[in-house]
Amino acid sequence: MDRYSIEYQYEIGINWYFLDRNDCIVHFNSAGAIVPDIITANAADNEVLNEYFAALSPYTSPVVNPFLTHYFDFTKLLTPPEPYVGYYASRGLIDFDKQHPCSGSHDIAYFQVAVPTAPLTLQDVPDAIKNRLLKVRQPIRFHDFYQINADYGPWATLFTNCF
Repeated sequence: MDRYSIEYQYEIGINWYFLDRNDCIVHFNSAGAIVPDIITANAADNEVLNEYFAALSPYTSPVVNPFLTHYFDFTKLLTPPEPYVGYYASRGLIDFDKQHPCSGSHDIAYFQVAVPTAPLTLQDVPDAIKNRLLKVRQPIRFHDFYQINADYGPWATLFTNCF
């Protein structure tokens, strides 16, 4: 798949990734909402990143967002929150999820789930992964955000396909 169609984005919760300004790797889950244009255009690369990050073993401890219960209702989870909360952060990725999960949503708000105590960075991954991450590098330090939405201009400009 070369591009994620809008229909595909609405059908699937897409896991996608950015490289931030400090070369830390950031994970996002779309929960059936639209993804940024740069991810839509690099679907094949994103699928390779999904395979790579899914195969990583946990190696670090997650630091959970202290405001997490303000963004997410854990009573709606079918499984205990522990695997959800620490999965990506325990593999070194800064982890974000949709603020308002809804299939077909054009809402671009995300909340931080957790950050790793030892972040996975660009220098920690093989060249084939580095090359894909460099295509989606953003000048944002995601570690600083508990929540990120359309009010933050650099973020909103990544989603021209929704406005």
